[in-house]
Amino acid sequence: MRVELDPSGHIRPQAAYNWLEESVFDASAEGGWPPERRIAAGFLIFQMRHDTQFFAFPEFGERVRIISRLVETRRFRGTWIQDIVSLNRNLPLIRDYSTGIFVDAAGRPVTPTPEMMNDLQRKDGIIP
Repeated sequence: MRVELDPSGHIRPQAAYNWLEESVFDASAEGGWPPERRIAAGFLIFQMRHDTQFFAFPEFGERVRIISRLVETRRFRGTWIQDIVSLNRNLPLIRDYSTGIFVDAAGRPVTPTPEMMNDLQRKDGIIP
């Protein structure tokens, strides 16, 4: 969208973070854990940290693919590696290491169910 661009026609970093956040929730839903199911199971995901490498910025009209992989889980947190790649230029644009913590409705750290972790972590680490 035009509002996601800076004056030079490249994506604003905040827009990329919005895309990445949405991709985690999309990937979780594809793995069988949409927000409603997580809430029913008694936990939420709170974004705690981003460590990001910007190689190039997507340009207006450029087609991109976001690949999200849950690569590490701990008692109260999980880390995703997310890549934004250009389909037009066939090159990596952004790599993000995104760490979220699992909390209950009161905001206290909580351990997600083993069922969810098994559903979201595939052998190859990639959620389709």
